Amino acid sequence: MIFAEPAYRAPIAFDFDADGTKETLLPAGSGDGTGRIHFVDLCLCVVEPPAPPTCTCPALTGVETEFAEIVLVDLDRDGEQEIVGADVSGKIHVMRLAPEFGELTELPGWPVQLVEGEVASISIGEVDKDGRLEVLASCGGKAYALNYNGTVLPFWPPRVPVRADGQGRAHAPLCLDLTGDDAGEYVGTISDGRLLALRSDASNVSGWPLMAGSSLGASPLALDIDGDGSVELVTLRDVGVEDSLSGEIDVWELGATFTPSVAWWPSYRRDAAHSGVVPDSLSLPVAPAMGVVSELYAMPNPAKGSSVTLHYTLSEEVDRVSIEIYDLSGRLVHSAFPRAFAASDNNYTVELRDFASGVYMFSIEATGGSGRSEKVFSKFAVLK
Repeated sequence: MIFAEPAYRAPIAFDFDADGTKETLLPAGSGDGTGRIHFVDLCLCVVEPPAPPTCTCPALTGVETEFAEIVLVDLDRDGEQEIVGADVSGKIHVMRLAPEFGELTELPGWPVQLVEGEVASISIGEVDKDGRLEVLASCGGKAYALNYNGTVLPFWPPRVPVRADGQGRAHAPLCLDLTGDDAGEYVGTISDGRLLALRSDASNVSGWPLMAGSSLGASPLALDIDGDGSVELVTLRDVGVEDSLSGEIDVWELGATFTPSVAWWPSYRRDAAHSGVVPDSLSLPVAPAMGVVSELYAMPNPAKGSSVTLHYTLSEEVDRVSIEIYDLSGRLVHSAFPRAFAASDNNYTVELRDFASGVYMFSIEATGGSGRSEKVFSKFAVLK
C-alpha cells in the first residue's frame, strides 16, 4: 500500500468504531521530525490491479509529528483506548482519537519532554499498584515511569552511573512481577548493556543490574521457557559488550514465579503478535483511598537549585486544588490553583528566584463539589 510519506514503523490494528473489522494506525514520517499518523480503513482504500493499492484514507490531524513508536491503552480508565506515542524529538504523547472526525487531541498533561533530541522507546505497565497503568520509557540512557496525567513518578528517573563503553540506543523496557508483590517492575537496558530491574520508587531489585545483552542488541524477552512456573529472561548480545560474543543468546533463570496477570509487557510490543495493544486495563483493581490528599512532600528537600517540586496524591475527583506557601513569620509568599488529577501523583513546580534561604510551610487544600474540603501541611527548606 502506498502512502504520501515513508511508513516504516510498527502499525497498530484495533476495532476503533466497533463495526467488527479492525482499522490500522500507521505512523509515517520523512525523517526530519515531520510526520503524521494514518488511520487506515481498508474498505475505503482504492485498489486498482495491477498497480499497488493506494491509501486514500486521510491522515489524522491535531497532532502532527514524526512518531518512532505508538502503542494503544486505556490510561485514564474512561473505557476508550488512547494512543501513546514516542516522537523522534524525545517527547511522549498521549492522544485521544476521534475516528469520525479524523482528529487526535492530547490528554491534559501531555506531551512530556524526556531527553531532548533522543528517541524514546516505550511500553506500558502497572508498577505502583494505584489501579492505573503507567507509561514506561527508556530515553537517552535514562529510565522513566509516568502516570496517566504526564506526571513522572517520584524518584524517577533514577541516577544510574553509566560506564563509558557501549552505545546508547534505547530498547523498550519490560514490565512484570519479579518480587512476588503483585506489582510489575521495570526491566530494561541502559546504554552500556546492563539490565535494570526497578521498583515503583526507582530502587533496584536485589541482585540487579545484570550484565546481559548489549546496547545494540534487541529488546529482552521474559517467559516461562521450560514450563517450571518461573520466569526466564532471554537477551541478545551484539557488538558493544564483547565482540567474541556477538550474536549469542543468553537465558537467565530469575527464580521469580511467572504470573501472566501481572506480566504487563513481557516482550517487544507486548505479545507474540507484536500488537502494541493493552486490551484489559480496566481489570486493574483501584487502590483504596486513605484520605483525599496524601503523600505530600517537597523534592528536593532542602532545595538548593532554582526550583522545588511539591508532590501530592488525590484519591478522588475534586473541583479545585489550592496551594499556599508561607515563611516562618506567617507571610504568604506564593499561591496557586493547579490542575488536579484523581488517583494519581500530582506535581507542582515552584520557581525559587524570589525565595530567601530558610524554612517554608506549605499547604494543599482539595475542595469537592459539595463544598467539603481537606487541607494538609508540610514544609521544605531553601538553601542558597
